[in-house]
Amino acid sequence: MIKRLLQPFTATPVVTPHLVEDPIPVLAASVASLIRLHRDNDAALCLGVGGLLAGVVRDASWMPRRLLKTSPYSYRREVLFEAPGGSFSIGCFIWAQGQRTPIHDQRSWGVIGVTTGTLERRSFVPTQDGRLVPVDRETISAGAFGWMHSDAGEIHQIGAEGDETAVSIHVYGCRFDRVCWRQYDADGTMRTP
Repeated sequence: MIKRLLQPFTATPVVTPHLVEDPIPVLAASVASLIRLHRDNDAALCLGVGGLLAGVVRDASWMPRRLLKTSPYSYRREVLFEAPGGSFSIGCFIWAQGQRTPIHDQRSWGVIGVTTGTLERRSFVPTQDGRLVPVDRETISAGAFGWMHSDAGEIHQIGAEGDETAVSIHVYGCRFDRVCWRQYDADGTMRTP
């Protein structure tokens, strides 16, 4: 009879970090399908994209650390995907406390999903004398989404709310660098690009 001696295990186990696969390629393919399906209905398209985006923003562990760095000067925008021909784009916005977009309108529909922190979207309408007044305020918390479409003629401003950094993923129905159509001062004056 051969006796086997059990030796104590002395090697240090290798711990592999939990890695989540980058969801952007799958999101992009799904958005392209929704665009074909809802070609003439921006509201249905935005709701469908929002459902997809809600799944992506629930777990931000797939995001590279470089996307989570804020800038002391302004919010940051990073392109994650742009469809051939510019039919839609996906980007990441990184917001330090208190950072906001200018008041603006858009060339296309857009859906925003928040991965961390909280965003506030303020909607504005012009008065008879041309000033812009806030009429609506929406808070978008981590894991949730909000949307807008250009047919509604919405003028809005988006920014970080609260004490923490906010990170959001945005899907737009145009090239990423063409999202803001016109920018405004609070008195209604359109800014020259």
